[in-house]
Amino acid sequence: MNELCYLLSFLLVSLVSFVFPAIGLGGGQIYTPAFHWLGMPLKSAVSLALWLSFVSTTVASINYFKARLIDLKAALPIAVPLLISAPLGATFTGIVSDRVILFVFALITTFGVAQSFLGLRPKGEYSRRTRVLISVVVGASIGFVGGMVGRGGGSIILPALLILGLKHKNAAAVSVFCVNAGVLVSFIVHATLGHIIIDIPWFLGLTLIVLAGAFTGSHLMTRKFKHKTVKYLFAIVLSIIAAKLYVESLF
Repeated sequence: MNELCYLLSFLLVSLVSFVFPAIGLGGGQIYTPAFHWLGMPLKSAVSLALWLSFVSTTVASINYFKARLIDLKAALPIAVPLLISAPLGATFTGIVSDRVILFVFALITTFGVAQSFLGLRPKGEYSRRTRVLISVVVGASIGFVGGMVGRGGGSIILPALLILGLKHKNAAAVSVFCVNAGVLVSFIVHATLGHIIIDIPWFLGLTLIVLAGAFTGSHLMTRKFKHKTVKYLFAIVLSIIAAKLYVESLF
């Protein structure tokens, strides 16, 4: 990449690492296609996106635990199967075409946008057994797809948590925790498959930016943002992402 691409990547990561952890996402939705558009091979872009997502969700999860926004009873039934299925999905990256991967991105993102705008919520309380079953299915599915396309799956996890009855801020916090559980495992698998091409100074610079951005964004979410603010940020950001991904994958 040239100097302009490096500058654009720093600006992009600064913005994404600030906003995305605050709305329950890791950033892979932006990082992977953006790094690919800037000239990185897609498999390498996936690996870098996973690493940056892991850093941002780790920092955000710590802040959300301190603020008592993460309900482990809601998080673990998603996080555990996600951890198990993510490595399997990551192994399929090398045999799936770039266009298919980007189209999967677009479909998942569209689901998240639709849920936010429609506001699908349960009419009554689900039983504990039903909640766990839905969570396990979501976690396993997202782990597989997320591992394949280089994202933690927050755009599906967060809507699923909203459907199960959580408020937006709590759902965002739990989503970040679950994303964190999957992206590290997927990153390790991609690394062992040799998908990483790293410019060390650039890599370290991006990591430091993500640390600062994720801390600031998640800190503001716990203290300043309202549930409705998180909802509209989530819907707006994913609408833009979905449109770009459809263009990239279909044309």
